[in-house]
Amino acid sequence: MATVELTLEQLRNAILQLPDAQRRELLDEIERVPSTDVARAAAPKPHSILDIPPVRVGAVLRPLTSDDDRLGEMLEDRE
Repeated sequence: MATVELTLEQLRNAILQLPDAQRRELLDEIERVPSTDVARAAAPKPHSILDIPPVRVGAVLRPLTSDDDRLGEMLEDRE
């Protein structure tokens, strides 16, 4: 079954073009679907930081050493 994407306006126009009996049948069927199922289908999928692809920012210019410990320097200044 193929997926078709419609705007709400397109869906509304399509429903209005249905014969009365089919429109009533469709609306009755929609009312039978629990609202939680509709909300679940419309809810965005959860995502995490792991979904973000890695980015290459270039080569390391020099290895990190103890001289690069800026946090330690800031904490020493607080004493």
